[in-house]
Amino acid sequence: MRYPTAVFLHGAKYTSDFWLKLGTLQKVAESGVRAMAIDLPGFGATPALPYSDNNMRSELLKTVIEAAWPRVNSTVILVSPSMSGRYSLPFLDRHGVMITSFVAVAPIGIKDWGGPWEDTHKRVCALGVYGKNDALAGDAERLVRLFQFAWKVVIPGAGHRSYEDKPDVFHKVLLTFMRKCKRLPNGYHEVLPEQGIELVRTLRQVERAPAH
Repeated sequence: MRYPTAVFLHGAKYTSDFWLKLGTLQKVAESGVRAMAIDLPGFGATPALPYSDNNMRSELLKTVIEAAWPRVNSTVILVSPSMSGRYSLPFLDRHGVMITSFVAVAPIGIKDWGGPWEDTHKRVCALGVYGKNDALAGDAERLVRLFQFAWKVVIPGAGHRSYEDKPDVFHKVLLTFMRKCKRLPNGYHEVLPEQGIELVRTLRQVERAPAH
């Protein structure tokens, strides 16, 4: 049996090991989704690149997705927090149709991004996750306008690293969203209506919850 895969990037203060310690990889795996986290260049076990530009960063992620592709039936969820937006946004511009869903956890660059090229905005589901106290929280509205199928959640009592401030809430939102979209044989995705109500309900419950 083939399973969808969630690929986790990380922020500037972390490595791939953070997602293991937070328990995210285990929770995702228990939900039936293969979970993998990578060290970006210059972090953890990955050496720095000789130089870095948008093409180089997008090709790096393309290589990662290609490695997972044969084993996951083309259903890939990319989770991109903070600094990793320098990698995920160029990747979406150039190779975005390789993934099924994009979880934008306050990635840098959304404010000045024109949106994904070609028809990626129609073929990828997007979720914006932001903390209420994050200076980038305003990017959530822009993100949902850049994709045809997109949702957002602003978590009360959380800052820029909402996944660390409110891990239980973050995991609940993430696991609910991962059930929302499925890759079809024609390369497009199916937005599963039976999961849509659950997703919207979960997002609204989170935003109405007390900040403490």
